[in-house]
Amino acid sequence: MQDTSLNSAPVKYNKPIIYFLLLWALLNAVQAFTLEIHADEAYYWVYSRFLDWGYYDHPPMVAVFIKAGYSLIHNEFGVRLFTVMSTTASLYLMWLMLKRYRVDAINFILVVSGIFVFHIYGFTTTPDAPLLFFTVLFLYFYQQYIEEDSLKLAIILGVVIACLLYSKYHGILLVAFTLVSNIKLLKRGSFYGIVLLALALYAPHILWQVNHDYPSISYHLSERSADDYQLDNTYLYPLGQLIMAGPLIGWFLFYKGFTTKIQDVFTRTLLVNSAGILAFFFSPPLKVKYSSIGH
Repeated sequence: MQDTSLNSAPVKYNKPIIYFLLLWALLNAVQAFTLEIHADEAYYWVYSRFLDWGYYDHPPMVAVFIKAGYSLIHNEFGVRLFTVMSTTASLYLMWLMLKRYRVDAINFILVVSGIFVFHIYGFTTTPDAPLLFFTVLFLYFYQQYIEEDSLKLAIILGVVIACLLYSKYHGILLVAFTLVSNIKLLKRGSFYGIVLLALALYAPHILWQVNHDYPSISYHLSERSADDYQLDNTYLYPLGQLIMAGPLIGWFLFYKGFTTKIQDVFTRTLLVNSAGILAFFFSPPLKVKYSSIGH
């Protein structure tokens, strides 16, 4: 088995990654500046005009992203500025995680370039944009936390988990399936510190829900549901996931993802999260409410 620990020899620096990320940021910046605002983005822009700890259907991180960018640049590019930057940063963090497994830089670039959902959220500002960033940030620091049980990493993870939950409620699935994949975390005292810190930072949103009679819970569990379950809600779901993964390489990603040998705790975490989240949204009751995982 290859040595993939944090103490292994560093992989030789690859300039193609930097060139690719610069090009990625530039192309997304051009799209962010030239394309009209989507209806969903306009909706979340209204959020940013009235910052609060919560909103009817989503937590507030998307409003913070838009507010931060729009306060600097008062146009479409300002609305999307932090999405462009965070998506680029996410790809770089992915590279840092994967290069420990001796992943080739060119192969990384080719695969990332073929993932359709990355192109959508490369510049479009919806709750999925901060969700993507904080998901990658969580995995980046969790990979280190597996090897090093430190107070510093515990504090960082507590903050990141809170930001993840402030981005989209789906974030709780990542945390839950990560714990399922590594139940030994319950033996770490710092793990409980992470939980307490995340809850403390997330408390304002919880209190907002309480004070407003839980509007988001009511919306997602009852008001949003379709009238009746339709069979196509289920059988079109796998096809939708393949398309979002990439019309050309989606099949390859799923094949390699579920056939690659588990090398360590971190790769097991990725596999359990992938299978668990896909299965969670594949269940018929949830297919009534969600036409795709991104909603």
